[in-house]
Amino acid sequence: MSLTVNSVPEKAKVFVRPVGGGELVEVGITPTVISADKLKSSGGESGPVFVEVHKENFKVEKVLVTEIAATDMKLNFALQLQDENTGLQGPGRGLEDANNLNQAIDRLFEVKNFISLESYDQALNHLKVLEEKWPYLSATYELKGGILFLKKKYKDALAAYALSLKYNPNSVPSKQMRDSLERQLGIDGDKLVREYEMKRVPAGTKLKNGTSKKTQKKVRRKVIRRKRK
Repeated sequence: MSLTVNSVPEKAKVFVRPVGGGELVEVGITPTVISADKLKSSGGESGPVFVEVHKENFKVEKVLVTEIAATDMKLNFALQLQDENTGLQGPGRGLEDANNLNQAIDRLFEVKNFISLESYDQALNHLKVLEEKWPYLSATYELKGGILFLKKKYKDALAAYALSLKYNPNSVPSKQMRDSLERQLGIDGDKLVREYEMKRVPAGTKLKNGTSKKTQKKVRRKVIRRKRK
């Protein structure tokens, strides 16, 4: 396999770092194609890796690649100019964001360990925490899809892979699994995503008609009581 990395603007340095620790290893300058051998020698053989793109005066962009699959992948980065008011070392949410990211990485690393031990229920418990705290983290749903597939819960696995692809359209493994399960089950993955997201709406959140789910439940209870009378 190979990993193609493009950026706008070009001439940005590309780095790879294994999840759970390890040093950043420079593997090329955009646009670049990284061979499987180069990825492995940079730490990608042991599991998921971060691919980072660095360019002077631009914010660092980072993507988590959960599986180095035996297929070609392409990553496209649109770099954003660094905020002049904060700078690279300036104040703001930088430290808080880094701490949150580290927590998510630690959880994902624990999930991978549980999967390797076939402790799927424990892995799902950790993924539930990730879903609640970081609901838009694509890797969470990709790992969840893999576990549910192994547990033969194919419809739930399809929903998870479709969610992963929604939050990271560049995820090749999620796209392959979503397409395969859609063909096998004859179900639209995007429809399952919409159903899942409706269930995830908090009780006090207003729906399209302006009434909250909590209020709608109260109204239904009153109607039932009247019918009984």
